[in-house]
Formats: sequence, C-alpha cells, structure tokens
Amino acid sequence: MDDTLGVYISQYGVKPNGEDQSANINLALASGNTKFIFPKGTIRVDRKIQINNRAVEFIGHNNGRSQENATILEFYGEGEFICLGDSSNPSFSGQQGFTLRQITLFYKGQRRGNLKNPFAVSASNGWYGTGTYGIRDWRGGGIKLIDAQIEHFEYGVWGTQSDINRFNNLQLFYNKCAIYMEERSDQFLGEGLYTFGNDNTITMVNCTGGRFLNCQFVKEGSQGTYPVELNGCFSMLFAGNWYESTGNYGATVPAYIRLGASSECRNIVIRSSTLAIGDKINGTVPQVNYFVEVVTGRSIVIDEAGGYLRNLKKLVGFSGGALIQDVYIKLANTVPYSDGKYHDENGTGKAAIFIEQYDENGKTVMGLTRIKAQAGSAQRVTGSLWTRIALDKSAFDELGEFDNVNYQWTAKHTGYYRITSLQMTGVQQAGNRLQLALFLNTGDSTGGTPWTFLDDRTSPVAGGGAVSGSVEVKVNAGSKMDLRMLSANDTTLLGGSTNYLIITRI
Repeated sequence: MDDTLGVYISQYGVKPNGEDQSANINLALASGNTKFIFPKGTIRVDRKIQINNRAVEFIGHNNGRSQENATILEFYGEGEFICLGDSSNPSFSGQQGFTLRQITLFYKGQRRGNLKNPFAVSASNGWYGTGTYGIRDWRGGGIKLIDAQIEHFEYGVWGTQSDINRFNNLQLFYNKCAIYMEERSDQFLGEGLYTFGNDNTITMVNCTGGRFLNCQFVKEGSQGTYPVELNGCFSMLFAGNWYESTGNYGATVPAYIRLGASSECRNIVIRSSTLAIGDKINGTVPQVNYFVEVVTGRSIVIDEAGGYLRNLKKLVGFSGGALIQDVYIKLANTVPYSDGKYHDENGTGKAAIFIEQYDENGKTVMGLTRIKAQAGSAQRVTGSLWTRIALDKSAFDELGEFDNVNYQWTAKHTGYYRITSLQMTGVQQAGNRLQLALFLNTGDSTGGTPWTFLDDRTSPVAGGGAVSGSVEVKVNAGSKMDLRMLSANDTTLLGGSTNYLIITRI
C-alpha cells in the first residue's frame, strides 16, 4: 500500500472485538512503522501504550461516541493511556511529533473519582479515572491532536517541557484537568478547542508564548476550581474565545481565568471574548464571580469583552497581597455594575486598573488617580511649626488612595502627577509669612523638611490670607505624601470647599 497513507493496524491483530488490544498495539509500535490507521468501532485497551519512537501517528475515521462512525479507544487500565517517553528522558529529548487524528480516547475503568463540576454531576458524567492520563508527554513536544476527543481522565493531556504543540478542533469532556502543561512547554497553539464539563480546562505553569484561538469553553469549572489557571507564564494570548458558565446549579465559579496564584504572570492578552454567563442564581448570586482574577500579574490586557458582563460580580477581581497587579482594559460598552467600577479589591495587594471605555460620547479613561480632598472644619495652626493640614473629606477619590484620617495620599502607581492646592486663612496681621509645601514619606504630623514648595507669600496688610500653587512631580508607587502649612504667627485655616488639595495623574 501507499506508505504515505499509513499501515492498517489491523495487520497486527488490532480489532474492535471487546478484548484487550494493548499487546497488539504495542506490537505494531515495535515493528518500526510509525503511521497507523485504526478501524472504526470501539477498541478496548487495558494497559499503557508506550511510544518510544518519534513522529508516531494514530489515525482513525472519526471522533465521537458513535461506534458505527467513530474510532474509539477505551482505556480500562491505570496511569497513562498513551505515554510518550518516560521520566528518564533528558531535557527536550523525548519522543517528539506524536499525532492523534480523528480518534476518541475514553476512560472506561472502575477506578473513579468525583468531579466537582455541577453540570457534569447533573448530567451523570461527574467522574474521572483516578490517576489516569489520556496522553502523557515527557520532554518531547510537537504533539498534534486534530479532530480528536479525550474524555473522563484525571489529566486529558499532560506535558513537561512539551513545546510547540498544536491542538486543532480537539474536544475535551469531563476531565478533572483537560490540559496541563509545565516547565517551558512553550509556543503552544490551541485552535478551535471545544471543552465541556471539566473541573479545570487549562493549567499552564512556567510556560511562554501560548495561544488559544477561537475556542469554546462551555460549562467549565466548579465552586472550588478555576477553568483556566496560569502561573509563571509570559506572553500568552487568548483571542476570539467563548466562555460559558456552568448553569444554574447553585455553585459559583470563583473566576474563569486566574493569573499568578503561585508565581507572577506577565503580558497576558485576552482579546475579543464572548462571556456567555447565565443569569444569577436566585437573581442574586453570580454563576461566575469574575472573568479574570489577578493574584500576581503585570501587563494583563483585556481588549474587548462582550456578552453578559452584567451577570458577573465584576469583570476583574484582585486577591492576595502582591505588589504587582496591573490590568489594562479596553471596552466599547458602558459600566454594567452599580458602583461604576469594573473590579473588586479582595486582598491587600497593589491593585492597579486602567480602563479605556468607548461609547457614543467618545473615549473615557478610568482608573487614573483623581483626588479632591477638603477640610471639613477650621484648623488652628501654631506659629513657626510645619503643620499637616487636616483634609478629612474627599469630594472624589477615583482609586481610594487618600487617607482622610491621617490626611495622607499613598500613590498606587509610579508616574507623573499634577498637584494643586488652595488654602485660605482667617484674619492675618500685616507682614505675616505663609508657606505651603508637600512632604514625602514623613511619619510625624508636624515639623520636618519640605519635599517641594507650592507657595511662599507675605501678607502686605492685615486681613484674610491665602496660599495656593500647582506643581508636577514624579512619585513612586507606595510613596506617602501630605500637605503642610508654615505660618510665622498663629493662624486659622478655614474649613469647607474653599480649602482643597487636588491630585491628578498625567
């Protein structure tokens, strides 16, 4: 026959007759041939299929559950179903180039654990093979899974140093973890994936350059598991994907995508997403709290997300206490949340969010420092002593950065800021000198050395006094700044809206 088509594996005795075919499949692999065509029907396999050659191809007739039209390999064994190399393989020296095309891998054994996914449980598919791997790759990579299906494994596909993989039109159903890649399993491409009822769809650890394009993630996750988990990953792209909630089963998925729970993620771009998030449970409890949860992440970009954003608690949630939590959002719709914010801060980290919102009125930039702090009442200032001005009310504070108890601003972001203030006093004697200055990172509320001056003037005649000024400065994230006055003589600062401090990021 034409070698380019492959060898019919039935030549080695492989048949869909209900008997264990693992020995015959391993016999075929030992023959030296690498490209095998499997027959239609259900083929039982009780033991691991060990692949120790490169560029092995398994080709079927169709994937799916119908025995008449599909090639189905049912696994009744333990551990790995298809194993590429083993743990002794040196770095990036495994069995590269395995291809699975138009074949279903299905666990049918009795060593089963329980899935948490509420839809899977409701559909009587809430189980997986404990300790099983549909495909396990030890440092090979170059895997091609095309028009295939993997179902009911603890790990559908598992790889370490498994790079340059290409999964096209792959279906992943009812797995505890559908795709797990770690330790430089880089340049991954998943295109047109269809996933359904998995506890965890994708986990990637210390990987770079992954892309998930035009995928459908349907009814994924559970109350205790995230559909997508990235840790220590860089330069990843999710584009044109559909994200659907599990359904109204009384369980809330914490977030569809979680970033940096154990190590920092950077340059993660999530673009052109459709959020098919169902109505809230009993009208109040979200099926999914957040689209993206950031624990530790830098340069996280969400560029257009449509669908039912209103059914989320918020688009973004921040958790943990990391100093690096930066998210940039670009949307062509209005804020669907009652408090006007796209995010919640659930931890103690430096949550930073920058938003460009486009609507019929043009572009609105949100997430920048905009503060107007005011004095609620008059304040006595002792002569010849720098005194912190008691700005105990905020007309607005976009990011919640101003402390109205200690009268300090703590910068969330490193950047350039314009700082403006007007302070009016009661009656001054002629010749009294007033100075207005900013103090940086000073703990004491009186005294100290000014960081930069806003004004310095002497009253030419007796009467009400005032000092004002504006300055542009660079401030580092975490810096604390307050406003102080020095008067040659005792004086009184007026209260109310006439005395204010305005801080704006530029």
